[in-house]
Amino acid sequence: MDFGMHSEQMNPELYLQGLIEGHLLLRSKVIQQKPQCEDEHTQELYKMSCRLLGEFYARKSSTDCLLTLPYFKMAGLSLEEVYKFCHSDSKEGPSLHNDEAMSRGLLYYLEDAVFQEKACVSASQECLSTVLDIMLKHQPGLCSEILVASHLQGKFDLEKADQVLVKLKKRVIQGQTYQWKTLDFIAAIKIYLAKGEVEQAMATFDLIYEDELVGLCSRREDLIVTKNKEQLTYLAEMMIRFPSAIVSIMVNLTESGRLTFKDVCKLLEKRTTETSGNNSIFTQYLEAILASSSDVCKTSHTEALERLAHLYINHLISENTTPTLSSKRKPSNTSRSTRLQQKKKSRHSWLDKLPPFEGSNISECIKLPQAMSPPLKNQGMMWRFTVGKTGPRTGSPSSHTCNCLDCQASLVQLQEILCKKGIEAINIHEVMEKCKQVSSENGRASLELLCLAVSSFEEAVRKFLEQFPSVLCEFAISVTSHSDWNRWKLIIYEVHKKLQGLEDKDRKVYQQCMKDILHHLSSNLSPDDFQAILPPEIGTAISKPYLEKVYKVQKIRILRADITSSLEVLVK
Repeated sequence: MDFGMHSEQMNPELYLQGLIEGHLLLRSKVIQQKPQCEDEHTQELYKMSCRLLGEFYARKSSTDCLLTLPYFKMAGLSLEEVYKFCHSDSKEGPSLHNDEAMSRGLLYYLEDAVFQEKACVSASQECLSTVLDIMLKHQPGLCSEILVASHLQGKFDLEKADQVLVKLKKRVIQGQTYQWKTLDFIAAIKIYLAKGEVEQAMATFDLIYEDELVGLCSRREDLIVTKNKEQLTYLAEMMIRFPSAIVSIMVNLTESGRLTFKDVCKLLEKRTTETSGNNSIFTQYLEAILASSSDVCKTSHTEALERLAHLYINHLISENTTPTLSSKRKPSNTSRSTRLQQKKKSRHSWLDKLPPFEGSNISECIKLPQAMSPPLKNQGMMWRFTVGKTGPRTGSPSSHTCNCLDCQASLVQLQEILCKKGIEAINIHEVMEKCKQVSSENGRASLELLCLAVSSFEEAVRKFLEQFPSVLCEFAISVTSHSDWNRWKLIIYEVHKKLQGLEDKDRKVYQQCMKDILHHLSSNLSPDDFQAILPPEIGTAISKPYLEKVYKVQKIRILRADITSSLEVLVK
């Protein structure tokens, strides 16, 4: 290495050859295996050879200049150290402030090092300002990337960063090749927040299209959560005003594996505590996870179901203690109404026949205000987020209790959760204990029956017979398959036992229940299966008409099969 360095000025090729031979010797197994070569001096020589080679390639403009990056990395140099020996007027070394002397190799190194947290630990404001100037000249698209980098926050000269963004804006105004991006808006927001100019930050945030913001933040979790993933960033807090955006981002980050389901739950639960129990965003996130078809999200469905059930129950319990909240009708938009209609379709239809929906028109609301104010006019660029939303409604709501799906949204959502497949995997007993705290006006009976359908089917059947016998058949059909003979035997036995202890005037509803059950089974089972499913207590007087129907249905099926096969033969 010394031999080569003596020829640095006179013969650059000999200088490079000496450095490379010295470097390769230091890396060879022969040297590394010698005990005397394990001292610090040998390691220092190795790092020096890497640094000198990096400096040499940093002055080159050929393709070999790309070797600057690996050699500087092997030398263990930080961005600040490279800045110090390059930031000089020396003709021998690469220059950071002379555009003509700026080589591709040094630029290639800077593009990588400025985004490496380890390399930027000791970076000074002066160093970063110089890097920003270089990028503004050679790679303007990376300026905002540098300004929003999480590991560089607090290290910038804010005035310098502001100047860089102003120059980028001028390029856009002057029609130069640079195109303003969503990340540039976010960089400006971060600078405004660092300077304490919150109003300017909010005004800039309102200029961003929601879909662009969601797309960018879904690829960069550092814009949403802090490094330890225990807190939301200021940008994320600003997005809380638009739940659809923050929920979409969180779901996308979960599906891509950038954030785990537990990380997001921890973040949103912490925010719920800090905002005095406002869990609307957490609820929407859990709903979106359940609706996602991603394999990553499917592994969290059970936990999401349990968390969501507890959130809905807590909301219903809070309505018990604060009835005035449920007496005010909240403005609803088309998407919300559609969502509730979808939930109604996915939950069991017999739930509409149980309190509080029993005997009411659940499709019409009797608490709609008499007068409504016109929609608020959208201001500035805010329309991108608020389009389709209606203004606040005014007027005195009706004092009557309303049992429509909109006003009972919390109950409908909880029922929909308890009707989902896979609900048996959660701790249903804990859910049932919490459901007991819900008032009867808020649908406690229906919630207990849904829980019993999972934990104790026999007890659920008996409770239906005691409270809602006319709904028992629909309940049994929704939660029991045709092949589950034990359950059907139990249902028929319990209904028959109930009939034995009643007078004629009280038997009508239970007789109809028995007829509905036998009619359903006779329409879906073969004669042998139907006879096998009937308990011995059922007499022929009751079962005879249904046995005749079963045989008639079987004959029709056989005849239909014969006709089909005959037609196939004729066609051939």
